Amino acid sequence: MMLFLERFESALESRGMSGQLRMLNFTCAEKARRRTLTLTRPSREEELQFAVSTRTMSHIFLFI
Repeated sequence: MMLFLERFESALESRGMSGQLRMLNFTCAEKARRRTLTLTRPSREEELQFAVSTRTMSHIFLFI
C-alpha cells in the first residue's frame, strides 16, 4: 500500500496537481478509528431505508 501511495504522490507532484496532493496528505494524516452509528425509526416493523455494500477486496469489517 505504501508503494502505491508513493507512486500516486509522485504522479500528482509531476503533474502539478498541488490541490489533490494536499487532499491526499490530509487523508493519509487521518487515523482510522472505530465509529458507532445509531439509526432510529418510528417502529421495529418499519423497513430500514439503506443498503450495506462493500468491495470484496477491502478488508472492511462491519458488525450489525
